[in-house]
Amino acid sequence: MDGSQRTRRPSTPRSGKWLLPGIGGAVLVGGVVAILAAFDVGGIRGSAEPGPATRNEPATVVKKLPKVPLEPEARRVAGRFILTAVARKNLAESYALTAPKLRQGLTLAQWKTGNIPVVPYPTEELKPVRMSVKISTGTHANIMVFLDPKPGVEIKPQIFIIELDKMGTRWFVSTWVPFNPPAIPLGTS
Repeated sequence: MDGSQRTRRPSTPRSGKWLLPGIGGAVLVGGVVAILAAFDVGGIRGSAEPGPATRNEPATVVKKLPKVPLEPEARRVAGRFILTAVARKNLAESYALTAPKLRQGLTLAQWKTGNIPVVPYPTEELKPVRMSVKISTGTHANIMVFLDPKPGVEIKPQIFIIELDKMGTRWFVSTWVPFNPPAIPLGTS
């Protein structure tokens, strides 16, 4: 074989063109991720401190709140609150049942206008109100309230969360919010 008939290996300049940027891109992405993870740019990891396992400290034991039966007075205050503030009737009475946290600085005169931080719900045509006590410690209560209209009434049932706090010897409503659990996507198992 002479030199002109020698078999030449085909050059691969085209294959090298896609390989180099692909590797360079992967290295660039990996570097950006490493920087973000190391310096928490953009709050990826949040602002929580490392847990006990990373600090070699004993685990913190969460103290379980004592559950005591709900005092009848707390249940009565919750019921009166629903029939006054939620129904927008006898707002002066509802003001006396409400904790300063829920009043948000409103005076009695302002409260009586009905423009209050309490989600309203019509109460004239309700079935008996059902309550489910979630937390009851003797000084704090968290209750789920199910408001269900009588048949034929064109109002949707609604669940609310009411929180009461005992200040001195009296119970006051400190929170009234609708309970809206997150939607569960269809087709999940």
